[in-house]
Amino acid sequence: MGFLLQLAQSPSDWQGIAERFGVSFLILCALGLFIWKMLWPFLTEQINASRQQVEKTNTLLEAQLNASHSAREKALSEFMNALERRDTEFGKVVEQLENLASLIEGMKENSERNRR
Repeated sequence: MGFLLQLAQSPSDWQGIAERFGVSFLILCALGLFIWKMLWPFLTEQINASRQQVEKTNTLLEAQLNASHSAREKALSEFMNALERRDTEFGKVVEQLENLASLIEGMKENSERNRR
């Protein structure tokens, strides 16, 4: 575009450019100038608004992810505590069963001694 502005300082110069490069080239240049002056600021505004929306969405998703992660950690902690309590209770039951088995074994030995 800059070279065209250097070539054309007056309307007659534009006419010379049109004869040299063609009217379609001038129309293409005018379209480029329109896009650069009018459409480009609108597009950059839309892109910036979109970026802000994406950042806002990312912030919300990150907050939801953190909440979900903490809820999952809490549930896992409760589950592990429940497993630990179960293992503790199971250990007590096993100990009671072993005591009961030894008691029954002792009773069998006593009954066999008494029979003899």
